[in-house]
Amino acid sequence: MLVALPAGVGLAALREPVVRLLFMRGAFDENDLAMTVFALLCFSFGLAGQCLGPVLTRGFYALQDTATPVKVGVCTVGLNLVFSLLLIRPLAHGGLALANSLAATFNMVVLFYLLARKVPGFGVKNALFFAAGAAVASLLAGGSAAFVDGYLAGVLAGGTAVLALRLVMDSLAGLLVFAGVCEMLKLDEYLYIKDLLRRAFLRGMNFIRARPLYRSR
Repeated sequence: MLVALPAGVGLAALREPVVRLLFMRGAFDENDLAMTVFALLCFSFGLAGQCLGPVLTRGFYALQDTATPVKVGVCTVGLNLVFSLLLIRPLAHGGLALANSLAATFNMVVLFYLLARKVPGFGVKNALFFAAGAAVASLLAGGSAAFVDGYLAGVLAGGTAVLALRLVMDSLAGLLVFAGVCEMLKLDEYLYIKDLLRRAFLRGMNFIRARPLYRSR
């Protein structure tokens, strides 16, 4: 979730420059761009569900319960079909993408609820607090990235290289805001990853310092 939520929000916030960078060449015209951007927006809502669904399913497998994920999966497929039929007329191809996202989110929520009931001390409150904190950090980061992109779009003009540079700067702005909010909220998983990176950096520095230095004669 620490990766999936900001990634989903980031794709939604920077969907236009991302699609333009990846596909805007050859026979891919402005109409294709608009359609793909809309589909990416609808798909981005379900990224967390797509990522967490398989992880939660493995929790049931570890408990020797293979029936529950299958039952939830069947319900998810049925719900995806219903949403697709309801949304395809008003939203066209975006409706199919949004239906997939809604079904994936449903799958994640139901699996989480059922797994929490099966495992004593699952830590539901901690998980929900973390999810809320990650969501807040992701939204602020996405907003910051979109703000920077809006400014850079009027300043930087050019071809593919300039657009790639613009996206890198947008992503760095969002990443800094995301890290800052996670630091303020003291999210455990963020602090754990930060500590891992710090220790890896220190090990690398110690390795460099410990290497013998040879002078050429």
